[in-house]
Amino acid sequence: MSEWKEIELGNNADILSSKRIFAADYVSEGIPFYRSKEAIERALGQPISNPLFISKDKYDSIKDKYGAPIDGDILIAAVGERAGIPYLVSGDGDFYFKDGNLIWIRNFTKDLDSTFLLYFLNSRIGQFQLNNMMIGSAQKALTIVGLKGMRIEIPEIEEQKQIAKTLSNLDQKVNLLRQQNQTLEELAQTLFKRWFVEFEFPNENGQPYKSSGGKMIDSVPTSIGMGEIPEGWQLSTIGENIETIGGGTPSTTEPTFWEDGEVLWYSPTDLTKEKSMYSNGSAKKITKLGLQKSSAKLFPAYSLLMTSRATVGELTINTHTACTNQGFITLIPNDSLSIYYLYNWLKSKLKTVHNLASGSTFPEISKTDFRNIEVLLASKCVHSEFDDIIKPIFKSIENNTKEIQSLTQLRDTLLPKLMSGELTINQEALKNV
Repeated sequence: MSEWKEIELGNNADILSSKRIFAADYVSEGIPFYRSKEAIERALGQPISNPLFISKDKYDSIKDKYGAPIDGDILIAAVGERAGIPYLVSGDGDFYFKDGNLIWIRNFTKDLDSTFLLYFLNSRIGQFQLNNMMIGSAQKALTIVGLKGMRIEIPEIEEQKQIAKTLSNLDQKVNLLRQQNQTLEELAQTLFKRWFVEFEFPNENGQPYKSSGGKMIDSVPTSIGMGEIPEGWQLSTIGENIETIGGGTPSTTEPTFWEDGEVLWYSPTDLTKEKSMYSNGSAKKITKLGLQKSSAKLFPAYSLLMTSRATVGELTINTHTACTNQGFITLIPNDSLSIYYLYNWLKSKLKTVHNLASGSTFPEISKTDFRNIEVLLASKCVHSEFDDIIKPIFKSIENNTKEIQSLTQLRDTLLPKLMSGELTINQEALKNV
């Protein structure tokens, strides 16, 4: 192992912000524009949920004078609860970003590898240093001056690259599995749409039913669409067909409700931090006493959790018995409506959910409004056939999610040891990583 030395970050890279872009500069399409939200989504391997754009002319004028981010640069979220999350620019193409929201690190010297720095900043050591340099009590914030003065221990450049390559290999495998899950989920949604929106499913003769010969339902509301639906189907509400439950929070001042808790207890941040069809656990747990002494309700594994306030409409399926805080509506599958149908149905209804959410402080959808959302119910045999087709897709996603968790845990175990020099790179031992 090479000898490690201490450096000051500002002496080994340029650390700066962007030129100011105003809301009036946003356009409907053009060059992508990142705030911290978009950069964090990219850092977590998630699709950008609400893309913003500036014109190419605006971008070109700034780039020609001041430059723009390129592959290998790092952007760090600078403000708010998720300040300190770094993103290594990779494969983004042309884009620009918001001043104050993100800090830009570029033009690295020959002594510092940007990918190594990314992993250092993500390590416990790096996050501890970043947290200590943040200013503000109501809202945390990183400063350019603080980052420039950040001191870190680094090995020789070749060892930095080896460490970065080892950790990158793990992340590449995780990203590949996430991409597979995204493709599989899109396939599931396509199948759901064909069967339960376009009515293209096998009929009793084994031929595709294509909405020709079904019973005309004149009273079908416009949210479903006028026209023919198959014989034997019916329009109902989701609340008439499944159980929905809310959640609660035990008193945070009572230690016996939290210490050594064994009951999974979800909050919305569990879903927004790691967006995934399946969830194998929550960040916090409560005790059985805390469950008894609060309005939190236990529900079985393979229920469907939906965030119902502030950030509305995030979904996940729990793989273990759990409960939630009050920011959820949880759907309990039954023999008539499986988890496979419910997940796809609710994904297709998220626009309706968002439209029903209201509130002066933050948007929220009530359980009553949610339970009144319409659902078009097929015959039992159609639901059963759909489940048989869709179940292997969901199982593949669940298995991939478990592997992602395993690889992420391995990376998080290696990360602090590699970043502190406690563990050296042994290519033979790590060749299968």
